[in-house]
Amino acid sequence: MLSHIGRCHGNDPNFHCVCGISGCTRTFKKYFSWRKHIHRDHRIINEEEQNQCHLEECNNDVAQPQNNDDEKNRIEALYLLKLQEDCRLPMSTVDSVLENTVSIIEDNTLCIQREIKSCLDNAGIDINTVPGLEILLNKENPKKRLFEDLDTNAKRVAYYKEKFGLKEPKRICLGQTEVQKRRKSTLKMVAIKEEAYYVPLLKSLEQLLNDTSVFEEVITPHNSNDGFLRDFFFFLLFNNHQLFSVCPLALQLLLFYDDLEVCNPLGSKSTIHKLGAFYYTLGNIRPEYRSRLSSIQLLCLCKTSYLKKYGVNLVLEEFMSDLHKLERDNGYDFNVNGEIVNFRGTIAYVSGDNLGSNYIGGFKESSSAHRKCRQCMGTSEDCRCKFHEQEFVMRTRESHNNQCEQVRQHGEHFSKTYGINRSSILSQSLYYHVVDGLPPDAMHDILEGVLQYETKEMLKAFIKVDRYFTLELLNNRISKFDFGYHNDKNKPSLISDAKFSSADNSLKQNASQMWCLALHLPFLIGDQVPEDNDLWHLFIKLLNITAVCFAPAVCQDQLAHLQVLIKEHHEEFCRIYPDCSVIPKMHYMIHMPSVMQRFGPLVQSWCMRYEAKHHYFKKLSTIIGNYTNLPYTLSMRHQQWICYKLQSTGNNESTFLDRGVDIGPGQTVHAGDLTGFELLQHEHHWIEQGTPLIQ
Repeated sequence: MLSHIGRCHGNDPNFHCVCGISGCTRTFKKYFSWRKHIHRDHRIINEEEQNQCHLEECNNDVAQPQNNDDEKNRIEALYLLKLQEDCRLPMSTVDSVLENTVSIIEDNTLCIQREIKSCLDNAGIDINTVPGLEILLNKENPKKRLFEDLDTNAKRVAYYKEKFGLKEPKRICLGQTEVQKRRKSTLKMVAIKEEAYYVPLLKSLEQLLNDTSVFEEVITPHNSNDGFLRDFFFFLLFNNHQLFSVCPLALQLLLFYDDLEVCNPLGSKSTIHKLGAFYYTLGNIRPEYRSRLSSIQLLCLCKTSYLKKYGVNLVLEEFMSDLHKLERDNGYDFNVNGEIVNFRGTIAYVSGDNLGSNYIGGFKESSSAHRKCRQCMGTSEDCRCKFHEQEFVMRTRESHNNQCEQVRQHGEHFSKTYGINRSSILSQSLYYHVVDGLPPDAMHDILEGVLQYETKEMLKAFIKVDRYFTLELLNNRISKFDFGYHNDKNKPSLISDAKFSSADNSLKQNASQMWCLALHLPFLIGDQVPEDNDLWHLFIKLLNITAVCFAPAVCQDQLAHLQVLIKEHHEEFCRIYPDCSVIPKMHYMIHMPSVMQRFGPLVQSWCMRYEAKHHYFKKLSTIIGNYTNLPYTLSMRHQQWICYKLQSTGNNESTFLDRGVDIGPGQTVHAGDLTGFELLQHEHHWIEQGTPLIQ
């Protein structure tokens, strides 16, 4: 059994098993760890039974040579795919490991073969008298030709496409240009194509739907009746949506766009290899599952310079063509595990930071624009003195389309007047429009914006003006404070004097660090600040706003109260900090209650997990170390990684979406044997005396 599981399932990306021997409940996500545990802690396994089991498997292999060859190729392919994508090795390293692995195994096999022949000769046994032995030791035995069909990258990719359903990125030629390249000893002008790399949406969706865990999520709506609103599925936009309201099982595409810097942002190559990254996730998947990086799918990679040169509309033409097929009344037929299943779908919303969202929506990208908000028509002056959404004229689909037409016909004057650069190709969707489909990002607007801004101004007043405490005291308490196990990676950085005195609005903390610092600041300095301090009360009000904005579940009453809290906070900020300006991100906050009314909690549409996805590409580009046609290399490697993650066999405790539960040392007992069985049964009526429980 151990041999079979190791050979056939050891490289499974979702390998996760329960020991189960003698009631042992410990779980393992690595085959070799599980095998060592069995040999070390469960010595009851009979070696003769193992050998007998192994002989039966060998006999079965001989009886089914064709299936055995297919299984052999699959095992080898999974091993190489795991080596390449799970361990994130360059292609050259994989080739080197492959060559050396084959060489070592062949040398050892040859030595064993010689020893077997020597033993037979010494025993006076003719090799021909042992049935099957000569064939087994023959050089032409296919079992001895390791990785023969996978010894080059081209062969491996062909195998992944045929057997594992690999979906390759598609080249989109945007144009071409001439560059100087050295040919031998001379420089010549060479025409090169400028391309974007698009992963076909419909093929990508079909690949996901063929995974059982994803398909079950799609066909099982995750709604609840407890009165709390937890996801896009429950909210006003969904219930009034032209497609989702009549077809609840329609595919909900959650898009994201952002620029991705794979090189040192301060280095000489910082802008040359900068990429524009488009991702998507399925809103049909529950939030706790779609936050996994493997659930975030790559849609397109393109150099930022090409996006600026040719425009985002040209890059997304292929995507919109696929989207229109999905939006048709008769939907699109997907081949799901050999059966045709029809789905409709469209874009639910597009996430991004302010720069990315404004760019993909065709709005003015600069924070100094006359009309900088993509939600309303407020001017810069309005944003500085009006703090309730009802005081602004909101953008609508009809008015936006008319304004885009005027910008197209008359140009720059109307562009400045309306705060629009162009019409977005995404608005050509039958159901989606950029005016009501670009929610603000709480991570950038609050954690990296307003919260850092106000915290810095408050600390400057406490330390430099009121002198309640010193910066050294604050840093000393930050360094010694226990923020909890779950915040070990989010512990705030110490605040340097240079950064504290700088003219910008930042404390040089990332979003997670700032969130952690703000939540624990009352414990760090609360004893040093008078209780009646206005700045301190304003900060506490901002913490209350942050708590609602980042809540995983909200109710309707909280949204109305949030609008009031934001208005009061901004008005008090202008009074308490008269020398501080109202930054644009403070204006974006006044739209958050209505956005939550349409899309749900902001933590479901924020950029935090998408930003984490960037780390995959940044780390991979550093490992590869080859920046020639980097968008293709990264998109191809990503697709192979997803392909590997979807190759799940057997009954694992984990799936593509669910990591499963890790259980340490323990044992299985019957509920009736526990001393507190009566109390346990009173709380959980489904538990009976024979119910197995883990202790």
